[in-house]
Amino acid sequence: MNYIKMSPLTGMVGYGGGGTGLTFNSSAAGAGWLGDRGLWMGGYVSGVGSSATCQYVAITTAGNASTFGNLTTAANAGCGFAGGGRGIHCGGSVSGGYGSQIDYLPIANTGNASSFGTLLAGVYMPEGCSNGTRGLTTGGLDTSHGDNSNTDIWFLTVASTGNATDFGDIAQRTMKHGCMANATKGFIIGGDHRGESTRYGPERYYVTIDTTSNTSDMSDLDYNKYGMTSSSDETRGLHAQQKSDGSATDVLSYFDMENNGIATTFGQ
Repeated sequence: MNYIKMSPLTGMVGYGGGGTGLTFNSSAAGAGWLGDRGLWMGGYVSGVGSSATCQYVAITTAGNASTFGNLTTAANAGCGFAGGGRGIHCGGSVSGGYGSQIDYLPIANTGNASSFGTLLAGVYMPEGCSNGTRGLTTGGLDTSHGDNSNTDIWFLTVASTGNATDFGDIAQRTMKHGCMANATKGFIIGGDHRGESTRYGPERYYVTIDTTSNTSDMSDLDYNKYGMTSSSDETRGLHAQQKSDGSATDVLSYFDMENNGIATTFGQ
């Protein structure tokens, strides 16, 4: 998912990222989640609240964003991913609480989103990823866990419509974590483990997207991290984050996704 994620635009989600930021995706051949348009779906507007507005850019040319259409429900801090020419938006903060709605839109054609189905519960600040065929929503706050994050992984088949299905569980509660995928695996990195005895963590987990299962462990990050922003192509996963003491860091790290590699400093 060769995209860039810009966390200052909090609450906007796009092709493959999560509820902590804006994502846009650059074109590359072969992968079902890659394309030449980048989408922003929903978000938070100061003085207004949650937004239903979707915008897009043509990634291969420089220029301002243009109006794409609207979500079915105004929402911020949901998650988004893509596959087979569809963009998907899931959950987020909506009027009255946490939303369970799933919307989709055809990326090649501007217009309003349509209803895809529903998640298993209303959820706020989940993170999402896709291998182009299946999309996953991971963690977040939901209506069944009060003010704590959850361990839920749900999946849907991007090319069809319908409700999300249970995939498995993360080894611990998490939100504000990193989440990315290649054609085979989805990864869950660090995060805010609200409701656990240790609030922030360095843990890394993965799942094989075409199966259903609980997460498997990888080696830990070098320190506890949350407020993650993440991206990937078909080989490497990149992430940046806050430290557990709340201080910001400009360090980018990467790892080899296919071989569950150790996280290594990429740059700043």
